[in-house]
Amino acid sequence: MKWYRTGSTGVEFCEQVTVFSQFGISLLRPNGWTVALLDVDGNSVEVEQAELVRIIERRVGRSFTYQWWLDGDIDLTCEISFMPGGNEVQTFYLDGLVQDESDIVIECLRKALERFPAPSKGLVYDATGVTEEFDWDDFMLYGGVLPDKLPDLLVLEADAGRRFFDIDILGDHAGRPQRFGDKFISLAP
Repeated sequence: MKWYRTGSTGVEFCEQVTVFSQFGISLLRPNGWTVALLDVDGNSVEVEQAELVRIIERRVGRSFTYQWWLDGDIDLTCEISFMPGGNEVQTFYLDGLVQDESDIVIECLRKALERFPAPSKGLVYDATGVTEEFDWDDFMLYGGVLPDKLPDLLVLEADAGRRFFDIDILGDHAGRPQRFGDKFISLAP
């Protein structure tokens, strides 16, 4: 699942941590003191939360990977990719989670999008892989043409989504665009 947004400030990231905690998702490792960054080999490197916030604020490197925690010992891997134009993509890897856990993460991200509309550009969740080959980064950050099929969940800024209202973007799909908060529309097959 991908959350597209303008680059996070340290304050915004700390607010994100607060929203996630309301869903039982913690940034701190089960030991309660450190954050788990993952090195290039996937090994955990323990750092303090303040260090992670500094990395985000400074946009150090092209991307980095770290972990969130559900119910203490269930890890949720996240990659933050820094994109041109001051944008970022937070990719949450839901593989390895059971459906109830995935549902919590999806609902959490939907709530975070509502809570932080200004920096947010949208969400993409494609559990079935029908748009696996589609370049969502390019579409969500720079515009373009919507793919022929829709992912399980697509939330767009309403301004970006309006260009699709006058054409039948959904084809055989039963749904229509739904308003999602004040700034977004949600499309689902």
